[in-house]
Amino acid sequence: MASWKKVIVSGSDAELNSVTASLHFFVDTAGVDAELGNVFQTISSNPNETYLTGSFSGDGSRLTNVTGSKLNIVNDTTSTTPQRILFVEETGFGAKTVFVTSSLTYSRGSDTINANALTATTATTASTATCVTLTGAADAATTHYIPFAVSASGGRPLLTDGQITYNPQSNTLTVTNISGTVSNATNATCIKLTETDDDAAYNLVFATSGSYADARIDNSLTYNASSGLLSTSGSIKAEDGVIAGSGGTAGTFSSNGNQDVVLNTGAGTTGEIRIADGANGNISLSPNGSGTVRIGGTTPTIFNTAEATQALRIDGGACGVCVTDAGGLTVECSLNVGGDLVVSGDFTYLNVTNLAVEDRFILLNSGSATGDGGIIVQNSATTTGSAFIFDDDTDRWGFTSSLASNATTVTPNAFAAAVVESDIAYYQKVGNIRIDGDDIYIYSGT
Repeated sequence: MASWKKVIVSGSDAELNSVTASLHFFVDTAGVDAELGNVFQTISSNPNETYLTGSFSGDGSRLTNVTGSKLNIVNDTTSTTPQRILFVEETGFGAKTVFVTSSLTYSRGSDTINANALTATTATTASTATCVTLTGAADAATTHYIPFAVSASGGRPLLTDGQITYNPQSNTLTVTNISGTVSNATNATCIKLTETDDDAAYNLVFATSGSYADARIDNSLTYNASSGLLSTSGSIKAEDGVIAGSGGTAGTFSSNGNQDVVLNTGAGTTGEIRIADGANGNISLSPNGSGTVRIGGTTPTIFNTAEATQALRIDGGACGVCVTDAGGLTVECSLNVGGDLVVSGDFTYLNVTNLAVEDRFILLNSGSATGDGGIIVQNSATTTGSAFIFDDDTDRWGFTSSLASNATTVTPNAFAAAVVESDIAYYQKVGNIRIDGDDIYIYSGT
């Protein structure tokens, strides 16, 4: 993993992940064994000559032939994962084999022992039972909750829901919602409908309330099942818009007969009529026959809201002409002027031997949020040379020995190393150097 690696120099403390020794590695010189002459805290290539004292940490999966007289028991009440229970293979004391079984576990959170099978004389509370004792209560006037299970078979808990109850005295079943067909219901939330394609006008059914209410009709609003036409003698008000078409065909708004289609913003003098396209779609205004497209008003204005810098754009194939919202004119290809070209503002054309710039800063790649850039010094073929560049992919400055002046991307041959005095995340890149007092670090790794 990439990180700051300390450079070991004279007088600095070493910080190493691992050390390899050919014979011995002395951890501590606390004392010497009288018989073997070995240091107590010694790690040796020969396991029989390795001596360690103190505490160890880890899961111990690679330790073998370890003997001890004590087992460290940790009181952990935070874990909710079921834990297995330890068993000893036989009675007595001394070195014994410890084993576990997956059929018997203990859950700390609920303080419950879980077993695949449990034998007991009497169980007052059981998670799995094959029968229960029922008691008749035909005259009970209280509300009873109906038990149910989440599965048709197997060991499942019995559940209840306050939305479905039964009263034995009144013989009444109360439920909030019923799925299916209900006959002779005084309060119903659904009715049975019959499909028809008759060429006749049917009145639409509506209610005066969102809950229980009488169904009503209005003769001014009808629907023809054959033509699919919804008719009204008044107006239709849509708060969120009107959608035409089936999703697979174009939607069409037509007048009834040879009449105009008029779009009004209402009785007020403010508001706009907008025709918006879909994602990257076009808006076409196509007159019928020799008709024309007219834009009226005191001061006709065309504004391109999709590109805020272009008020009007005229495309002519590969190139176009744009009128910007600031009043400028942009010609994307060559401009051929048959008459005189008059420039009233400033005109700049540079072709000098040495360039002197008074500005303190130079902005390259102006107008773009991404992209490579840099400075090229020609030293070989025409318009090709060595370059000091910024690589946008790695977000670093670098160098390349050969780059054409018309290049749009570049891959550096080498990167410039940055020197920092604190750990800044932006400069955590391979090869950068960090100075921290008398210590030196280099960022390396993958």
